[in-house]
Amino acid sequence: MEDYSNNPSASANSTFTTGLSTGVVDVNKNLLKIYPNPGNGIYTLEFSNQIIKRVKVTDLNGRPVFEKNNLSGESFQLDLSYCPDGMYFLYIEETDSGAVNPYKLIKQNGGK
Repeated sequence: MEDYSNNPSASANSTFTTGLSTGVVDVNKNLLKIYPNPGNGIYTLEFSNQIIKRVKVTDLNGRPVFEKNNLSGESFQLDLSYCPDGMYFLYIEETDSGAVNPYKLIKQNGGK
């Protein structure tokens, strides 16, 4: 091994420990379960006893199709049966951190 000026240096040992994954992991995102997805428009959101500040669903053009504030408990039934089949974006805003986590919802077989 050499230093910046190409002078030989004494041997040394170094140990590096890395995690199993790279990137940032959003722990709170793993606490939410959405099912069934794809679904017919009736979805269950399980959020492990968190308090959710806001649930918002938009279509692909960003137009809101559903919004509800201040959810608590362990689950919530999201009804998009009145929406046409397609893809939607679900945004969950957390009360504690204020983080907004996006999810994709697919509605098929039964849309109007």
